[in-house]
Amino acid sequence: MFGNLAHYYLSFIKRNLDEEHERALRQCLAFYGSLLTQSEIVSRIELLRASLAEHTYLFEPCWDKVFTEFSLYLDGREKRLDRLMLDTHAKEALILDFKTGTSMDDSQLRDYEQALERVWAISEQGYNISSRFVILANLGDLEL
Repeated sequence: MFGNLAHYYLSFIKRNLDEEHERALRQCLAFYGSLLTQSEIVSRIELLRASLAEHTYLFEPCWDKVFTEFSLYLDGREKRLDRLMLDTHAKEALILDFKTGTSMDDSQLRDYEQALERVWAISEQGYNISSRFVILANLGDLEL
């Protein structure tokens, strides 16, 4: 559940602005408030925010288009990208998959890349596509 909390929170964060974080926390409290206590949610979000500091590239200004929870399809199956960032000037696309635990499967990233390559606006404009896992705090390990 804590991984879901992290993903939900991050779906509201595009530019790392204070108002984005405030809204994300409010949304998490409203959505998860019947399942977790307020202190559990706040503690885990604080840990998550601290781990974001290690990933400053997520918020570099060159990424002029940022999409969260972005759906693509490959062979009729939905592929849900945690974060897709585009640098439309350099024609770079970076797919990010957030991880709050230990399981990582590189084939997941390859599927995401293949699905994005099939998007006409990306292929026609010659985007260079890359992908990576973003290892975040394991929110389930936090002692309350």
